[in-house]
Amino acid sequence: MKSSVAGRFGNLIPLPQSIHIRPLTFATPTWQVCCENTDPRIRASLQRLLPRGWKQVESPREANLLLIAREHASIPDSLSPPIRKEAYRLEITPRQVQLWSGEARGLFYGLQTLSQLLTQSHSLPCGVIVDWPDLEMRGMHLTLGNGHMPTYDRLREIIRQLAHFKFNNLHLEYDASFQWERYPFIAIPSALTKDQCRSLIALAEENFLELIPTIDSLGHQELYLCHKELQHLRELPNSNAELCASNPKSKIFIQNLWREVLEVHHNARHVNITGDEVFRLGRQCPRCQKRTRLGHQADLFFDYYGELSRWMLERGHRPMMWHDMLASHPERLRDYPRELMILYWNYWGTDARKWEVTHGLPSDLPHGDIATLSPQLRKLYSRYWLHPLTAPHFTPWPYLRFFAERGFDTLGASSGSPVLEEFPFAGFASRIKNAKSMAAGVKAAGGKGLLHTHWGSFASIETAWTDIAAAGDYAWKSREEATESFLHRYEAQCLGTGGRFVPVAKQYDQLIYPDTPAEFHVSERLPTVAQLQTLQKKWTSLQATCPRHTTLFDALAPSFDLANVQLTAIRHSIDHLRPQLGNGRDEPLDLSAAFNGRTQRILPGMTGSCLNMKPGRHTALGISLKIADGRQGRYNALILQGDKNPQGPRHIELPLANKNYDRLFFFHTSAYGGKGEEIARYQIEFANGGIDSLPVIVGHNIGDWFQGEQILPAALVAWQGFSNTHDRGRRMLYVSWWKNATPSRPIRRITLTTSQTGGHVTLVAITGRRLQGSQPAPSRQNDDLITQKMEQQARRFEAHYRDIYRKFCVLEHIPLALQKLNAARYRP
Repeated sequence: MKSSVAGRFGNLIPLPQSIHIRPLTFATPTWQVCCENTDPRIRASLQRLLPRGWKQVESPREANLLLIAREHASIPDSLSPPIRKEAYRLEITPRQVQLWSGEARGLFYGLQTLSQLLTQSHSLPCGVIVDWPDLEMRGMHLTLGNGHMPTYDRLREIIRQLAHFKFNNLHLEYDASFQWERYPFIAIPSALTKDQCRSLIALAEENFLELIPTIDSLGHQELYLCHKELQHLRELPNSNAELCASNPKSKIFIQNLWREVLEVHHNARHVNITGDEVFRLGRQCPRCQKRTRLGHQADLFFDYYGELSRWMLERGHRPMMWHDMLASHPERLRDYPRELMILYWNYWGTDARKWEVTHGLPSDLPHGDIATLSPQLRKLYSRYWLHPLTAPHFTPWPYLRFFAERGFDTLGASSGSPVLEEFPFAGFASRIKNAKSMAAGVKAAGGKGLLHTHWGSFASIETAWTDIAAAGDYAWKSREEATESFLHRYEAQCLGTGGRFVPVAKQYDQLIYPDTPAEFHVSERLPTVAQLQTLQKKWTSLQATCPRHTTLFDALAPSFDLANVQLTAIRHSIDHLRPQLGNGRDEPLDLSAAFNGRTQRILPGMTGSCLNMKPGRHTALGISLKIADGRQGRYNALILQGDKNPQGPRHIELPLANKNYDRLFFFHTSAYGGKGEEIARYQIEFANGGIDSLPVIVGHNIGDWFQGEQILPAALVAWQGFSNTHDRGRRMLYVSWWKNATPSRPIRRITLTTSQTGGHVTLVAITGRRLQGSQPAPSRQNDDLITQKMEQQARRFEAHYRDIYRKFCVLEHIPLALQKLNAARYRP
């Protein structure tokens, strides 16, 4: 058991580099401060952090807090100049507290440490802290336009809180949340005024943070191109996703946006010009298509972003870009200015030392897909993906080394937002692990820093304070630490709930974000109503008794309401539809002769579009099925033609040798189908010439493989999993069924026919069932009562959400958030 003194030092966030404890305490009724540094920001910090009644004295002998504007000899000589500026030494004796640093920035961080010790108790433990950061840049990225934009006053509080955790930069992605003068129709009513932006910049500087402006500069243009005045700039006529990179007017538009932002951020050292996820680059306009067909996609991207990078450098701003498009099209990488900083984002990697997949090109890359890449890419990346120390597994964080060895400063980007879940909280453990392991990867690769991101689509930044604190902690001192240990430290420093928080946080993750997927046991792995209610009661009790940072408890409270809606709806769907399956003897059909694809890549052009199902016999919802082995490039799925799979077959015939079945179960999933769209038809032909058919309709008896619907009128989720152990995104396989009205008639064959619409079907198994024994009775649930109950739960969630988030977010973003979270989708 740690002593209380050791515990108070050990609960500091970030944890200092060096702590020497002495078994004495310091206490004073009045702080008398002697400060050698004249930076007004230090006096402002003292005013904010010390108890009222402190006074400044001239003589060091009179002071019980002495701020010495010199570097102490204990600071290591090996530190780089930027790191030295942030280093400090804090010594606490029974009579005096001494804080040493050669720079105002170091004194500021030492005062944050002192403030955290005072938060835990008015008396201070004696000891010596010698401290400096491992990473030079420790940042937070926050989108303002996607949803959950904090109010102006709340943004000011967020800046101060980030500084308290020793972050030194904040990326603000403006988009529609900036009051544009040239394009006023873009801005939402609560957009920040330019004066408010200047005020935030000044506040950040007072707290030794750099406010880094960010604008989506090619992709993610939805908040711009939705306006008719700008639709002529689209790459695709019916898509708001990207600007046309070949259109000179696109560059003029983006430069006009940047001119307005840089008018406010005129002293910005860095700017984030984004460049991520330009998925449709070169897909539509004739000029772009011509270059793409000639294999010049990298040239197209470079011509746009190389010019924008140089444009920024000419104006004295160092550009930053996300890594993914550069990694996917590296042919012109040598031509980018080396002042460009690369932001390597990976939000799924956790703390595994060896990976099953690697992230990139353009998604997750399993081993089986390496052979499908071009020889040039394999040659370029193999030694980064498969380092001798980790082979045959993939090496974590490969692109940090790749870009660094080509002369670029690199930062790693982790995430605290539920980027893959329509749920208002991302969980605790996976987000903390993501920040911790990315920081370790950056340090090992000699990278510049860590950028922890939060994308406001489904959740507010207020839900992410545990992982934000973890990002600040591990970017300052990278180390191995159990998640539970960090949560105990966070609770002691930020919540003060006496050890009750950590068990509740662990239980939350176990119920809502389990470490292992349900796979073929979806119904068995659902939490019970009693478990969820017990957890909610514990959370409410913590919320009522937390003496400090109550925001986290408030922000997460509505997630329990939505979880209740989900659970009620999913259980009702299973109970309602399962009797239709019947009981009997199952016979999985052999489809191997017709297989033409793999579950490891159900989108033929996209690595990582993977249903990571184990081969062999399984039971799902009481149905026996067989998953063929798709490893080492073997086919184990039927993938029909669609817009994204134009080479797929239009129809496939499956002979059944005149067998009799009462039910046929189709285990399948879809991609890119519109809701209500018939994307295929399964035709059953009897031996006597009769025909029956099963239309395959998106949103009715099939859903999407990626984050698909969990409740359908005529299908159930048969398998739910992750594409790999690092990716918590929901992957879906559904089972729908055909009932044979005349079971005595033998079935000659099944023909699968595509409807030649946008979406396509991937079929992995068919099982025939002959009914035997007693059959399940139809569900006796009162659908009207269930519907009424879920509507009440949905209204309760929405009302609770509005009540909580009106304190944190601009008002027009609350309906936007509720629309995306869409509790109504769970109604029967």
